[in-house]
Amino acid sequence: MIQNSNHIKNIFCIGIGGIGMSALARYWKHAGKNVAGYDLRETKLTRKLESESIKVFYSDNTDLIPPHFLTGETLVVRTPAVPDTLSVLKIWSDYGKTVMRRSQMLALIASNHKVYAVAGTHGKTSITTLLSHLLNQREQGINSFMGGISRNYSTNILLSNSAEMVVEADEYDRAFLQLNPHAAIVTSVEADHLDIYQNLENLKSAFSQFAGQVSQEGFIIYKRGIALKPNKNTELLTYHAEDDTADIFANNIKIVDGCYQFDLITPFGKFNSLQMGAPGYYNFENAVAASSFALKVGLNENLLRTGLLSFKGVERRFEMHNKSPEIYIDDYAHHPGEIDACIKSIRKIFPDRKITVIFQPHLYSRTRDLEAEFITALNSSDLAIITDIYPAREQPIEGITGQALASKVENGKYVAFDDIIEFVKNQRFDILVTMGAGSIGDKALQIKDILNDRA
Repeated sequence: MIQNSNHIKNIFCIGIGGIGMSALARYWKHAGKNVAGYDLRETKLTRKLESESIKVFYSDNTDLIPPHFLTGETLVVRTPAVPDTLSVLKIWSDYGKTVMRRSQMLALIASNHKVYAVAGTHGKTSITTLLSHLLNQREQGINSFMGGISRNYSTNILLSNSAEMVVEADEYDRAFLQLNPHAAIVTSVEADHLDIYQNLENLKSAFSQFAGQVSQEGFIIYKRGIALKPNKNTELLTYHAEDDTADIFANNIKIVDGCYQFDLITPFGKFNSLQMGAPGYYNFENAVAASSFALKVGLNENLLRTGLLSFKGVERRFEMHNKSPEIYIDDYAHHPGEIDACIKSIRKIFPDRKITVIFQPHLYSRTRDLEAEFITALNSSDLAIITDIYPAREQPIEGITGQALASKVENGKYVAFDDIIEFVKNQRFDILVTMGAGSIGDKALQIKDILNDRA
């Protein structure tokens, strides 16, 4: 269908405000199609789409669908996060339109390219964005679907005439099993999305299935300690930030102006004094994986050096808004492993500073299933402010609340989400970190202004 899509005039996206869906909307807009979509709420991202001449509406009202979308040649794509009961979803069957899942459409687009996939329960967005930036240093550029907004390009999609495509391979709803990559990075396999997988063993099995779909002519670079079962002939290389028993690792590690400098040791060469442009330990660790992957697919050393140094990071991934006197960092961390990595990164750069975290839990099921891990991760901060849970696609679960989680964190305190700004106004901070994958990010600019005004 996508290979011969000239007859398709319209693309309708249900859940268009999602990071993955918005990239598809931008792809088709660039291809010259009429693009419109529905989402539950207006956000910074949906406003940006509207500024790019993509029609977005926020009411489950079929009258708002442009009539020529219903009667014309239209492709419909949905995110699994939206309920099947939506009127703007059900109506398409009345007009004989096929509704595709986002993962299916991405896989069809990707099928025309040599795919480099980045998978993992956390870290994949940052590595996808960094790898895309590195490969974009080449004259031919790169195609890329990223799970976050690149601060270098202010978008989540890159398009070029290259035959290669970097894709963030999302394990939610087993979406990554739609892909058959040439090569892949696997960053982590930790318990998450247990509403889909039920247990960690099923999740591990899905990652092994994903690894088995990587081409036998390709390769996988994966974090040391992960157990995978790839194709028999697929080349395997392990990586680690500092463990020299991995195939790929770093040494001679230094922090220069808050960013990491390191030597990269690989089976195909040693690369001395590489310098990061974005701060944070996890950015350095991600660079070990992304740099070695980029080198293996042909990036030269000079472009690697300029790419690492010019990388600005990803919006809401260790995004530093204020540097003094009250340091303020906003981060997308919503999994215990991500919270732990973020706090550890801050400790390494600012070892003697007090860290206050404002955390908005994401999903009732994740909060329930990973409660013990959340408590451990949040306890590594000096003060953990926990707000109401962001429900996303879920209905409340009895007894699972932000207040209940806060009561179990040793240094925890509950503050209602609507009271966060007032709380910030009435407190002084050494280092303040907002964390979460929900609406907490919408507060960042307001918090930044409060701290700037009293600097």
